[in-house]
Amino acid sequence: MRQPFTYSYLQAFLDKLRNADKAGVTVDEIGLSREKRHLQAIRLDPPAVAGDAPDDCPTILIYAREHAPESDSSVGLTVMLCWLLSATPEALQARQALHWLLIPMLDPDDAAHERFDVGDNFIACNPPAPDALAYAAYLVKWIDAGHRLDMVINLHNIECNENPWHLFAP
Repeated sequence: MRQPFTYSYLQAFLDKLRNADKAGVTVDEIGLSREKRHLQAIRLDPPAVAGDAPDDCPTILIYAREHAPESDSSVGLTVMLCWLLSATPEALQARQALHWLLIPMLDPDDAAHERFDVGDNFIACNPPAPDALAYAAYLVKWIDAGHRLDMVINLHNIECNENPWHLFAP
């Protein structure tokens, strides 16, 4: 009873986002996964202020789908993105005040295979997973460019084997 959110759906969604050519919206190509799938982040930059966005603008990083069966987290993140791109006063204020880095599918390989993984790809291991190295390099580059990283949110949802109810808020 989960809404499907496949890797191919994500790529189609990102293509539409790129083709919309919205100011301040960029799809960053971070690297490739172990199985050569694209690792991507959607970056929302605040509108230019006097010709230049402030360097000290806070950044919120939100990522989803660390675990393959948790497709609801990817859906939630894309719904959040759609709200951020809306014309509501609250969304405009959130866009003007912050940088947003959104990663709708942290682990595209396991998501493509619907393979559960406890997320160990992203902890310190030897050798480190290429995904982890690519994400780390992306964030280091972000910081080295003079940006901040003020809040990191990891979205999860319960899985069908965790509870008999379809809706559950522990």
